[in-house]
Amino acid sequence: MNDLVIMKNRQAVTTSLQVAETFGKNHRDVLRAIDDMKDVRNFAQMYVESDIPDSYGRSRRAY
Repeated sequence: MNDLVIMKNRQAVTTSLQVAETFGKNHRDVLRAIDDMKDVRNFAQMYVESDIPDSYGRSRRAY
């Protein structure tokens, strides 16, 4: 669990991929849970959607 959060530009950050791996969840389920929170105030300040390449080099959606 030590790798769940890293410091970047003096902020504690993580990725949806790391959350899924650390807690033994499917990444699609973590994405769905985050997507369900889009109506929450300050969502855009807490989450940044991006594409991360998978092990085959294909684009993979992540937060």
